[in-house]
Amino acid sequence: MADEVQEVFKLYPTAKWEVGSYSITFPAERIEEIGGNRLVPHERVYRDGARHDDTGSKPRGWQITSGFYNDEEHEEGVDGLGLYPDVINELIDSFDEHEVGTLTTPTRGPRRCRADSYRRVETSEERDACGVVFTWVEDNEDDAKQATYAAPSGKAIAESLVAEAMGACTDEGAWNEDLSSMADFASDLVGMAEAPGEFVSDFEARVNQFEGQVDRVVDAFTQAAGEAQSEAATLLTDPAASRAGRKLNEAREAAASMTVDRLGGETTRPVTYTHEVSIFDVATEHEQDPNALMSLNASLPDMLAIEPNTTILVFGS
Repeated sequence: MADEVQEVFKLYPTAKWEVGSYSITFPAERIEEIGGNRLVPHERVYRDGARHDDTGSKPRGWQITSGFYNDEEHEEGVDGLGLYPDVINELIDSFDEHEVGTLTTPTRGPRRCRADSYRRVETSEERDACGVVFTWVEDNEDDAKQATYAAPSGKAIAESLVAEAMGACTDEGAWNEDLSSMADFASDLVGMAEAPGEFVSDFEARVNQFEGQVDRVVDAFTQAAGEAQSEAATLLTDPAASRAGRKLNEAREAAASMTVDRLGGETTRPVTYTHEVSIFDVATEHEQDPNALMSLNASLPDMLAIEPNTTILVFGS
């Protein structure tokens, strides 16, 4: 269950509530952000519907669902062995502090909030554990930290995810040549992510290589070889080793997201022609910027005479 929590918010900071003398870090399994506009309807006689005045925004709020149980595998900074009942009782007690505090949400960073409500559930079936839904509402105090927080990007966490994946595989006794060079691959990707635009195609190729490397590691430790299935091939199929498999997939997804970040949120796809074309022909046909396509296809030897059946990248899915 602790791994499930980390899978959802692996890229972000751990949830934290600070108010009065309390400073409590806690797990977050689900976050719902609540917001909207304050609309005032003006209904008119003999006329359907209504005209609305917009009087500003409603206070933004967060509902955070958390599971409190003792386990060493909770998020970083969480007192995993004291969550139940100590941390949950302390967090609930903090709701008696009737002042503005700082709520750090994994998705939005630090926000000045008021503790609004909580709903705690315990059952006889699940001993020494409880589920709680907390609600905080943002206060309109001016706070510079609220405006400057930015969620981390794929490249910011790629190397750390690879390190986690390698550590998890090592713990399960899974190791091969592809896994041993994975850290170097990740480091190269981070460096190439900062390279000038003309190296976009090289970066994409490197990401594809990295994804293939991850796939080979997973295949090496999950695929059976008939009746003579080796011990190494079963390592990552064991439920106890599932964390290693998940971490490998996380690293693969992080690399894929870096490509999207590198392209400013855009995706690409390959096209080919049975006849010779120029990059300007391609730009005209697909209604795209020829300069951007030149950067995307910098490895092509001649932009004005692209040979038939050559793979050309264009923007779009």
